Formats: sequence, structure tokens, C-alpha cells
Amino acid sequence: MVSGGSVSEPTLAYTQVTYSVKFSESGLPSGLKWKVTVDGVTKSLTSNGATDTLTWTGLANNTYSYSISGISGWHQATLPYSGSVVVNGASVTETTLVYVEVTYSVTFSESGLPSGLTWQVTVDGVTKSLTTDGGTDPLTWTGLLNGTYAYSIAGNPGWHDSSRGYSGTVTVKGNSVTEKNHYTKVTYSVTFSESGLPSGLTWKVTVNGVTKSLTTDGGTDTLTWTGLTNNTYAYTIHSVSGWVQTTLPTSGTVVVNGASVTEATLRYSA
Repeated sequence: MVSGGSVSEPTLAYTQVTYSVKFSESGLPSGLKWKVTVDGVTKSLTSNGATDTLTWTGLANNTYSYSISGISGWHQATLPYSGSVVVNGASVTETTLVYVEVTYSVTFSESGLPSGLTWQVTVDGVTKSLTTDGGTDPLTWTGLLNGTYAYSIAGNPGWHDSSRGYSGTVTVKGNSVTEKNHYTKVTYSVTFSESGLPSGLTWKVTVNGVTKSLTTDGGTDTLTWTGLTNNTYAYTIHSVSGWVQTTLPTSGTVVVNGASVTEATLRYSA
């Protein structure tokens, strides 16, 4: 109240109103450290396996940049990893960052097998198979964490994959993995040999329509056909004038079944 004189009121002392900004996370296992930077100030916390909160105080009304540090093997899609947060008359609590463990895929693909065959691979105890189309046939396992997984590749009779062992391990470490298998047809040989013919004579044998001949050296001579798959092949042993052999019939068949074949040595006599 003013009564007959001037009045001096106490000085009004103003302080700036400030607020807080909070980031929380869930999903991370105990022992992992997570970090967030707001307005250039980085805070971090070791997760307790539940919900963890980082708080920045003393922030006036303004727009502040933030960045969320990545955590190897884990990902959150709640907020962009960098952006801005607006303080306008109230403290801000961001939506809880929900982390999930990052998973990857393992793919086996093949080439070389003809259409219509079944090829089969097992990874981590899970078997997948498909019927080949004559191109590249992929088999894919998803949802795999970083780790080492056992695999096994089923055999295809008459075909061989030399790319890797038919069983082993594949390691996932921060990336998906693609393994490529290339198959080639398994082939064998058929061999005919002779002994008893003197040097300088020519002897001939035909296998599967292909005739091979050799001029003898007086010892043991060998004729070999390669690149033969599992099958039954006709053969003919051509006569040598003045000489005879009774080891094998002069015509017949030879069976290739999973191994090369060496026929009994033809014993010639005059």
C-alpha cells in the first residue's frame, strides 16, 4: 500500500523454465550398453534386462538433435537413429525403443544338375529340398542369429559337388550367407588290356561305338575309354589274324555302376 511516500518492491528474480527429455529402451539383455546423444550430450547405460531410461534435464524450449548409437546384433525400429526432439512447454518422453535381435539368412544354391532331380540340404537340423529346374535352385533358411551352424548336403547318384564337403559348418557373423554348389556328372573309365601278342601287331576294341587301337609292344597293352556314366555298354573285340584269345567273348556288354571297370587281360596265343 502506498501512504504518503514512495514504495520500493523487492526485485523480481526470473529463472528460465526448463524441461527434461527421456529416452527408454526395452528388449536388450542384461549387460549390453546403449547410448543416446541429445544436443551434443551423450548418455549411456548398461541394460538391466528390463526397461532402462536416460534423462536430460535443464532443457529450455527449443528443437534439439538426437542420435541413437547402434548396437551390434540388435535393432530397433521405434524411432529413426537420428532426428530431432522438440521441447515446447513440457518435458518430453520419447516412445520406448524396442530392440530385437538381428537375424540373418543362409542360402545354398546349386548349378549343374539337370531338371527333375531332387536336391536336399539340412542346416541346423532343418531339411529343405526342391526339384531342380536346370538353372540355379536356392534353398534358404531365415531367422538365424550370429553363430556357427552344421549343414549336410544329400548326394545325387551320378553327380558330384566338389565346391565343398558334403557336411560341415557355415558361420553367420553380421551378414547373411550364400553358399554356391556346382555339380558335375560323375564319369568312369572302361579298360581292356592284352598280353601275348608280339610287337608290331595292331589290336582293336570297340566300346559304345568308339573304336580304339594300339600297335603292340610285346608286353601288356591297354586301351581305355573315359567319360562313361553309369550304364551298360556294348563292346567288340576285333580279331587279330593268326591269333586267338578266349578270356572274353569277342562281343558282349560291360556294366558301369559306380566305379571304373577293368576287364580281365585278354590272353592271346597263336
